[in-house]
Amino acid sequence: MLDLSRLEGQTEQYIDEIALHQQEIQAAEKQMQGLQEQLAEFKNLQRNIEDNLRYRRYKKKVEELEAQYAETAAKKDGEAQGTYTRQLTRLSQRQSDLSGERAGLKGELRQLQDQRRTYEDELNVDYKDVVPKYHENLINCKVSGLCLFFFIYGNTVIDLPFV
Repeated sequence: MLDLSRLEGQTEQYIDEIALHQQEIQAAEKQMQGLQEQLAEFKNLQRNIEDNLRYRRYKKKVEELEAQYAETAAKKDGEAQGTYTRQLTRLSQRQSDLSGERAGLKGELRQLQDQRRTYEDELNVDYKDVVPKYHENLINCKVSGLCLFFFIYGNTVIDLPFV
């Protein structure tokens, strides 16, 4: 029986060792679970840091692009302003030239209208009865010519050139 009690003692010792090892395994598993949680937190923190750095890079890039856009837009507006200014100057000069030409043409038109009025007044005053006077003088001339003809030739019958 001694053998049996010795074996029972060893069995109990082994069972105690197994229980001890199981406790160690559980403690190791808990420690491992804690380490995994820490690792997950660390990875999450690392991902957040990387995301934050990436966000900052993108934000900086966006700011740079916005600055370039603003610079390009300002340059374009400046060039457009210069173009518009030159065009405005050119068109203002053209308008001034055309206004001068218009004023000259208006003056010339007034001068021609005054000249026409003067000629019409002259025609109405100096040559008022020119057509009737012409006919009267023509008749007087022909009558005078006939009288002279009759005076020279007397009562002779001949073809008259005036008639």
